Amino acid sequence: MSSPLQPAPKRASAVNRPKRWPERALGVLEDTTARLADISSGARSIDKQASAIDRMAALGVDAVRDGNAVLAQQIFLDIQQRTATVRHTAATILGTAGAASAALAGARVGEYGEG
Repeated sequence: MSSPLQPAPKRASAVNRPKRWPERALGVLEDTTARLADISSGARSIDKQASAIDRMAALGVDAVRDGNAVLAQQIFLDIQQRTATVRHTAATILGTAGAASAALAGARVGEYGEG
């Protein structure tokens, strides 16, 4: 019970309550949230690959300096493979971001495509 000096607590009116999202808009939101998680995962993967490439490049320089051509060649081939992985991951991120952007742009004008 409220005291006479304090106003009674206000109940949330229907106007002030958040409205439930329409199902199709909610689907776009959920798909976009999943795509953002995929983009974040891809970015972490690229960061790990870049760190490995940095370490391998330093090893390659040492191998060349020491005259170990066979080791240097192996390291440079490993670097080449990792950079291919980075390029593939970047292309995947680009596609995922494009799909999310298109879904949001469509939803903004009331068009809801299939995921």
